[in-house]
Parts: sequence; structure tokens; C-alpha cells
Amino acid sequence: MEQIMIDKIEFANLTYKKIRADMINLGHIENRKGIKILGLFGFNMIRDFEIILDTRGNQLKLYRIDKAGNRITAVPSGFKPEYYQPIKSSSNILFLQGKIGGKILNFCFDTAAETNVINSYSNKSILNTLTITRRSVLHGAGSSRSDVLFGRMNDFSMGNRQINGMETIVSCLDALSEAYGTKIDGMLGFNFIEQGTVCINFVKKQFSIQFTKGNEK
Repeated sequence: MEQIMIDKIEFANLTYKKIRADMINLGHIENRKGIKILGLFGFNMIRDFEIILDTRGNQLKLYRIDKAGNRITAVPSGFKPEYYQPIKSSSNILFLQGKIGGKILNFCFDTAAETNVINSYSNKSILNTLTITRRSVLHGAGSSRSDVLFGRMNDFSMGNRQINGMETIVSCLDALSEAYGTKIDGMLGFNFIEQGTVCINFVKKQFSIQFTKGNEK
């Protein structure tokens, strides 16, 4: 992986200058999705905004905020959160807590992950709540790949909301835990994000979600 400096990048009404980026081959993602991908951008690009992500509506909304994390302009968003959670972050990585089998677990929140992940070294009481259906191949952002178990979560909850049937893979996350300097029990990806509309405010250190009607369990 090579690191480069981008003089200027623009999207919508935002302009960034002198941005460092990792240069890697994204060809395998392009081939699988059948679309040209020029790059990926992370939370470091938008952490100074209030972020609302609506996968059902296919929208990413960014609101300018002040130093206290409040919106500078009071623009109605239609977002009515049902659940709040304080977040922890490290190097633009966001961590959330969820519960499986009555145990509180530490999840890495990754909007680029197509599915959820449970650490294969989790307690047996946690792994026993999963339904394993087959083996699959896990692809990273680069060209790396590994064989993993694929299945579904049957006992995941966040706050008072229980969410059953989310797809997940079971894989060792010890290297990820070491890289981020914290124990990671799992990862929440697209299968979690599509449960509702998500709002992230790094300044207030707050995560909130408005669950989609029909996803009640």
C-alpha cells in the first residue's frame, strides 16, 4: 500500500485540499459490483459534520455544526431518533455497544462492510446464538481474502430493540483488536445500517438511530 497526497478533491459543495490517501487496487470490488470505483472516503473526511445515513432512501446528509456539535442552520431533516448511545472513537474508527446472549459486546462500526462480523474467539454462549449456514470468502479493501463461516445473528439487541436474522460472518478479529488498541468482539456493517436511519455526531460523541418500520422484533 502506498500513501499519496491529493492536492484538491471536491464533491457536492465541499472542497478538500492537501488530503493524504492510501493508494490500493480496488479492481476486485469493481469486478464484483460492475461499477467503476475511483476511491473510498472515510469518517475523517466528514467527522466535522453531523452525519445522517439513510440506506433505504439512498441518501447521505451532512449538516454543518459548531464547536458544541449543534447544527449551525436549523434545517428540518425528518430524523426522529428512537435510540441514543455515546460513542468511542479512535483514529476515525467508531465503536458501539450491542448485546448478544445477554452479554454487552464492543463492536467496530464500519459503513464499508457488506455484512456483520463476530469474533471467532467469542464466548461459546455468544457463538451458540448464531445459525451457521455455509462457508464463504471474505474480501478486504485490498486484494486479501480468507475463508470464513457465514450465518445469521439470532439474539442481537441494541437498547430495547431486538434485531433478529442479520447476516454475519465468523472470523478472527484479534489482529484488528491489536491494531486499534481495544478488544473488538464484532463489526457492524451494512446489515445493521439498513435497519434504519443512522445519525453520527463525533463532536457530541453520540450515535442515534431511527429504526425502519417493519423491522420491529
